[in-house]
Amino acid sequence: MKLLTKNNSLREINFFGVLFCLCYLFIFYASLLALKFSRQWQVEHARTTLLDIPFNFFTLLIFLIILAILYGLLLRYLKNKEISKCQFRRLILFFIIFQLILLVSFPFFSSDIADYITTGSAITELKINPYLTPVAAVNPQAAAYNGWSIITTAYGPVANLLNSFLAVFRLPFAANLFLFRLVTILFNIGCALLVYLIVGRLKPQMKYLAFAIFAWNPLILLESAANGHNDIILAFFVLLAFWFALQKKLLPAMAALAAACLIKYSPVVLIPLFIAYFINLNDGVKQKIKTFAKSAAVILGLVLITFLPFIGKGLFHGLTQHNQFFSLDLYRGGLAAVIILILISLVEAGVIDKLNFFSQIITVIILSAAYFLVLRKKIDSPQRLISAGALIIFILLLASPFVVHSWYYLWLLPLVILWNVLYKKRFDFSLLFFLTLLALVIYSYANVISTLVVGLICLLWEIAAYIFRTNYKHQKTSPAPVDTTNSD
Repeated sequence: MKLLTKNNSLREINFFGVLFCLCYLFIFYASLLALKFSRQWQVEHARTTLLDIPFNFFTLLIFLIILAILYGLLLRYLKNKEISKCQFRRLILFFIIFQLILLVSFPFFSSDIADYITTGSAITELKINPYLTPVAAVNPQAAAYNGWSIITTAYGPVANLLNSFLAVFRLPFAANLFLFRLVTILFNIGCALLVYLIVGRLKPQMKYLAFAIFAWNPLILLESAANGHNDIILAFFVLLAFWFALQKKLLPAMAALAAACLIKYSPVVLIPLFIAYFINLNDGVKQKIKTFAKSAAVILGLVLITFLPFIGKGLFHGLTQHNQFFSLDLYRGGLAAVIILILISLVEAGVIDKLNFFSQIITVIILSAAYFLVLRKKIDSPQRLISAGALIIFILLLASPFVVHSWYYLWLLPLVILWNVLYKKRFDFSLLFFLTLLALVIYSYANVISTLVVGLICLLWEIAAYIFRTNYKHQKTSPAPVDTTNSD
């Protein structure tokens, strides 16, 4: 009987694994089409050409919805299952297979990886400072691979130092597409391991589940293995900071968090939460001040060390130059954009460009209110730190007046997974499913269509879940039929 149960459980894992493999093979096929449209591996040209074809646009939109629903069904299957070691090994096997399929695919969802490659090559070979000089100014060909090369870099120094290190090998552009994504795959494996370790320390019976829902998340897989976005590197250092915080190690935790902020600057919103957590671990006022001073010293020290190779006249001008290219997006922005849209609904469209500052003020107000609510409760446990971090990142994405790209959700999803598994009494996959669905549909660049489609699917999903729960409770509570036949 045990052997039969084991075989059935493996058969179910294999069934989901094969379905996901077919989905990722479809992405591989679509990437071959994108490569056909490209000119000498020009990612930007391939992406825009492929997505501008109506048939491919709707095919992609439908496929992404199916992929998200498949992940939702996997979550529902795993929800009440106790994963065995044998199943866990099979989950790891498919996790590796998924990434290998996506690694050999052409990255047509985004062209940011081309920016990483050209910036790293410009630093290493051309000896330019990307914070002072746009890459396209010394390498005009870079603009054909990625449009961001016409301005100074928007990434932190840790990201650019990593890019320049990988560029030391001076490989052809096509080979670098594999090398850079191989690195992000390694960081994704590191993230999965950290999720496993964090949950294993706090709630050991849920560690296999936490690993499975992270490792098999299609958005995370696409962003790490297919697109090679450095947001997965950011997520790794954020999770590493939580791992050190769990062990009450102040200096390593703040160093890891600072490293995450120096990939992209968004995790800076987590710094007050970490400082509050470590301060609350101490009793005396002197110890609290000492903790704050150590935290500030570690963060500022790492900032100075990593920016040191790029220091030059006009550095701060270069850091702020890219801001003019980010404008209010009323359709793919967050809550601040919605508020602005309501305010100007009867005003000419030209006023939008003048409201960027106002939208940023709204974002600051919303974030400040979120901090007030979060810090009212004492953050004195890893579970509260994780839930507070998830809430603040969620508010940041929700309140953003600018475009919220799919890969930005990598800042949030690992924390939502930890929050679901650790903080909630009962594992609830709805929020994780909805966020994954939303981020995947955004890939279609459908703007308003994306929001409407996601809203409709989420509504239907909730209705179906409610009907299922109601029927289940009715069957569970209804009395057993009474045998009225005469036994005589």
